[in-house]
Amino acid sequence: MKMKTRTGAKTKKRHKFPGEQGQVLFQTALFLPLLFILIGLVVDGGLMFANYRRAQVAADTAAHAASHCVSREVFYTSNQVVLAWEQAVYNAHDYGSYNSHGQVIIQRIVVGPNWVRVEGEALLPTVFMRFVGIPELRVRVVGEAYPAYGIDYEWQ
Repeated sequence: MKMKTRTGAKTKKRHKFPGEQGQVLFQTALFLPLLFILIGLVVDGGLMFANYRRAQVAADTAAHAASHCVSREVFYTSNQVVLAWEQAVYNAHDYGSYNSHGQVIIQRIVVGPNWVRVEGEALLPTVFMRFVGIPELRVRVVGEAYPAYGIDYEWQ
């Protein structure tokens, strides 16, 4: 039995109506700015999320560094873990400013007897939103940590 092979596909010829010429150009001109706006929001959103995470890590690191400033005198005499608040504030400010690379403004450091809270404001620069007058966004970041005794230096 011999099989028939199809050599070419038939195409329907579309009839153009009067006044239809230029419709693709109109649709392209209409949707191209919307596409650019969407791409700009995606790029800005991704960059802002990455910078926000970096700022949040800086606040968490500052709080964590401050939480290791345990008062040794209180620990040796009463076996209680209590923070030395002056050293904790200094460490929080030092680590926060070092790890933020100028993107986080530390506004408040609160040291309790067994916790540390670092509050700051992150400056998130924009790329595409500058065209509409928004050069940066300010977002609040908060880091909290609890003390642990015995970790004074690396690998301890």
